[in-house]
Amino acid sequence: MKTSLIQAVKDNQCVTNFSDLYVDLVLNGFIKQIMPYGVFVGFPNNITGLAPKLYMGDIFVDDAGVPYKNGQSVKAKVLEINTEKKRFIVSLRPSHCYKHTDGGVTLLEEYLQERKKACKLLKEIADKKNICQLSIGDVVKATVNDVQGKGVLLSLENGLTAVASTQSTHGVSCEEGMKVEVCVLYLDYANNVAAVTMKPCIVQFAMKKTKQKKVAEIQNGEAVVELVKSDIVVVSLSDGRLALLPGKKVSTLY
Repeated sequence: MKTSLIQAVKDNQCVTNFSDLYVDLVLNGFIKQIMPYGVFVGFPNNITGLAPKLYMGDIFVDDAGVPYKNGQSVKAKVLEINTEKKRFIVSLRPSHCYKHTDGGVTLLEEYLQERKKACKLLKEIADKKNICQLSIGDVVKATVNDVQGKGVLLSLENGLTAVASTQSTHGVSCEEGMKVEVCVLYLDYANNVAAVTMKPCIVQFAMKKTKQKKVAEIQNGEAVVELVKSDIVVVSLSDGRLALLPGKKVSTLY
């Protein structure tokens, strides 16, 4: 079961029966099924609500399969209840579900915990051991294998293949055979590839970072987008820190 759902049950912040539902109630749930007209959201105790297209985001979502995936953790606010048919409508709009960004931090923490659990399982697979040795923000030694117009192909010291985009090598001289130090931006477990950056400010900050990662809220300040993935966005702050952004104004600093 999802970490957020387990915690909600422990904190008695979930409903046990349909009769416990009321309008404006905000609950932790998960995407149970994606349909053309919306998504069904699952909650503890086999309770399921529907989030129509209109309420899937603050910006209209035409294809629910783009922002949402089955099993994804979400917060949902109860909007309408049909007691006769035992059906209810929920909203997934952040503006409806979050009065403060703490909820976003919770979802980000759960995302990282789930990746950590997946990594532990993948360690048992022979060709996944190298990628599972790494974490986002790690600095590792690498060898440049190929320099192309779209970026640089490298081999990390543990044998894992890595790629650095042209943005991630901006201002850095690269030649085939060079020994360099890179910072991990993202780990693609499915394709067994690491996305890395060679930017000096990021690498230098990561080298002196503490092992403990802290969750914080960023309300002001500039950031540069380093990498965009379907599940996460990686940005760098002015001092070289990396941040993972799941949504508005929330991040995990490294």
